[in-house]
Amino acid sequence: MADPKKPTDGAPPRAVNVDAEPPRAIHVGPENKSANWLPWLLLALGVLALLYYLLGRNHQKEVVTTTTTTEAASTPTPVTTTPATATAAGGMVGETATADRSIGTLGTFFQGTDAAPATFVFDTLKFDTDKSDIKDADKATLDQVAGVLKAHTGAKAKIVGFADATGDPAHNDQLGVARANAVKAALVQRGVVAGQLDTASGGAANPVANNTTAGGRAANRRTEFVITSR
Repeated sequence: MADPKKPTDGAPPRAVNVDAEPPRAIHVGPENKSANWLPWLLLALGVLALLYYLLGRNHQKEVVTTTTTTEAASTPTPVTTTPATATAAGGMVGETATADRSIGTLGTFFQGTDAAPATFVFDTLKFDTDKSDIKDADKATLDQVAGVLKAHTGAKAKIVGFADATGDPAHNDQLGVARANAVKAALVQRGVVAGQLDTASGGAANPVANNTTAGGRAANRRTEFVITSR
């Protein structure tokens, strides 16, 4: 039996180091806050970059659309003409719907190369109601027309007389012929060969103004001068 006063065999007792550092406290709280906002900052920058890109593309589209619209609006529209039409009396109104010219340009027409038929309107040669008399104010115009025709004896012309709509159609047709014949007689009196001139009536057809007003009816009591061949 072992003696209790006798030291026990085995490992010697460990020495205690009283100078050792105390154990460090373990921090179980949140990690360093300075590292948490970095992902959010990067995300915000990415969103801003995406918005800037999208806004830039929209602005480019608006600029392209505005430029295209402006160019399209400034492109000239081709002008088309309408073929000649016949009056109620069978005469030609003109080469095109917009071909009627002032009688003052008759000489210029023969100097150029425009094809016949071509219609010329008298600027002042109008008639009183139910009359076919040539007025003194129109004699200078007839002098000019006669001079051009005498210089181009190979040319042929048709004089078409018109009336306003106040009379019956048969009377208006007769009045149109009377007015055309009055102009022809005045030109022949000034030396134009009668064979160069034909006459026809347009009656009250193809008015150039409204027949419901006095001014409109006066404008419709007229004659037109059609060069049928050069």
